[in-house]
Amino acid sequence: LTTATDAITLTLKPAGGGAGSALSTVSAVNGTATFPGLTVTAAASGYTIDATATGLLGVSSNTFNVSPAGAFQLVFITQPSATVAGDAVTPSPILPAPRVGIQDFYGNFVTTTSDTITMSIGNNPAGGTLTGTLSAGTTAGVATFSDLSINKASAAYTLRATSGGGLIAAVSATFTILPDFATSLAFTTQPSGASAGYVFTQQPVVSAIDDFGNVSSSGLPANLILTITLLTGVGPLQGTTSLDIGTAAGNAVATFTNLRIDFSNNASNTVSLRATAGSLTAVTGNTFTVAKGATMTMVTSSLPGNMSVVGESVTFTATVSA
Repeated sequence: LTTATDAITLTLKPAGGGAGSALSTVSAVNGTATFPGLTVTAAASGYTIDATATGLLGVSSNTFNVSPAGAFQLVFITQPSATVAGDAVTPSPILPAPRVGIQDFYGNFVTTTSDTITMSIGNNPAGGTLTGTLSAGTTAGVATFSDLSINKASAAYTLRATSGGGLIAAVSATFTILPDFATSLAFTTQPSGASAGYVFTQQPVVSAIDDFGNVSSSGLPANLILTITLLTGVGPLQGTTSLDIGTAAGNAVATFTNLRIDFSNNASNTVSLRATAGSLTAVTGNTFTVAKGATMTMVTSSLPGNMSVVGESVTFTATVSA
């Protein structure tokens, strides 16, 4: 009908029917409505397009399929989650295993493109090292990384996936690497600034750590006494030398506050400390020097020729020598 000027609306319908989405409305010219530049961004099979106009019977197109566009970007299909620390020797795979897919510009998965995906750490708050199989080929557009480990415990890690084919890289959601079971002790702060008879200006801090050097309370009992002793040099070591690092008290960390070394010989003294706690592997600290302490000498002077007399002044001079 060449005189018709009705407004005609096209609606995209998915396979199996259901609610569609309006594509465009155009008024007919000489009975014909032309719809230039129509696009469908979601790849799927079995689409139809319905054409409707008020007061007229509608019509549906034949079914048709929309395929993904060309490969454009990477995306994490499966995100990493909190995992215990591990490395190549003692792996602790990030679970669930991260999976990376290839998408087109519109977010459709491209299953027909093969590529090599390489994984690395994106945000690295603790200076961790990523180990495992770091590069994987895609199968049906998806690469799976089943043996990745990170050795340093921290929150806020991310993984970064890159493509050998130059696709836009993907960054994962943040996740946490947790400490493994505590196995040994470490001086996380070494003592220093020592003079005989005076508390160290820098007091030692000793922590329970896992096999990767992370401070860890995992596996510790509620109460575990850590004792620090003088291993080499002249003592004795004085102050509070035992602290509780169990989960109910120190939570894996012993922070000493009043340690000192007393000795009477008139020379500096090189010493080292040793820390022990239950079955954890003991640790010996760095050697450090304890300077000789200050000494005070009382010298009497200005005494009268005879014995001092009641009420007569006597002058005492105190000399401090290092």
